[in-house]
Amino acid sequence: MRRLWLMGILIFLAALFWQIWSQDPYFYLSAYDLYQRAQSARQEGDQAKALMYAQRAWRREPRNWQYAEFLAWRYLEAQRAEEALELFQQIGRQQPTPTALTGQVAALIRLDRRQEALQLLADHLAAHPQDAAALRWAAELAAQDAAAQEQALAYYQRLAALMPHDQEIRRRLVEMYTTLGRFAEAIPLQEQEVADDPENIQALHQLALLYAWQQDHQAAVPIYQRLLARAAEDQALRLEAAKNAEAAKDLDQAIVHYLALYARSGGQKDYALTLARLWSQIGKHAEAAAVLAPSWLRRPAWKSAVSMHWNCSWPVNSVRP
Repeated sequence: MRRLWLMGILIFLAALFWQIWSQDPYFYLSAYDLYQRAQSARQEGDQAKALMYAQRAWRREPRNWQYAEFLAWRYLEAQRAEEALELFQQIGRQQPTPTALTGQVAALIRLDRRQEALQLLADHLAAHPQDAAALRWAAELAAQDAAAQEQALAYYQRLAALMPHDQEIRRRLVEMYTTLGRFAEAIPLQEQEVADDPENIQALHQLALLYAWQQDHQAAVPIYQRLLARAAEDQALRLEAAKNAEAAKDLDQAIVHYLALYARSGGQKDYALTLARLWSQIGKHAEAAAVLAPSWLRRPAWKSAVSMHWNCSWPVNSVRP
């Protein structure tokens, strides 16, 4: 009788153990143990196990927002953005932390709901205008939307005011002003960039372009001279400088550049015609004639082009050679 009683107890315990185990094979682990296993699995690159352990840890302690946050990021990694967003929103309602905001924005972007993400950041910044991290993210997100360029610019301006020595923000601000065609506002910032890094030839080139786009070609002329002093073999840059000098009405400087291009190209006809035109404009007709030597005129393809150019550019009362 005693044996039967003991067997009954053992059977009952076994059935109870089986029922508990079938519902939760990790019932013997605490929530903290499960959380630790989730972290270890993530470090080992096993995202599926990390997610599984994180789910179980949070179910054990649904008011533990650290566990909830870890789980939400695992959902995002597993391309389960809807579940991640829902959980991040729940976390945000309970304890609005920067990470909860970041998670909601990331989930909305993953779901291609960018306008909602921008609005969420705008609402946050209305209450926390000094949050540089949120400002940076809002600026970057707005800059990706063609319809939100002015909004992106406003965010970058606020960032620059908060962090005036941040070079990356300054560069992004220059890009935004350039994109919007506001070159006059971009130029002082680019001049500061050049002053901070005088050896940066790309920054100097950008400054020359900004002046040219602003139609201040005269200001760009000495900058191109500085560039060519360091990159004399760059023919594309020299052509750019030549065209800018001509636009600045600095024909002597333009001729210097076109002569270099003409010599480097082995007497390319386009440069010869341009030189002839420029020399004729400043009254140096002998030089214009010399660059269009008879050997060039003997080429049939040249005759009509040279004749047309000569008729348009030679002074009316001058005697042609």
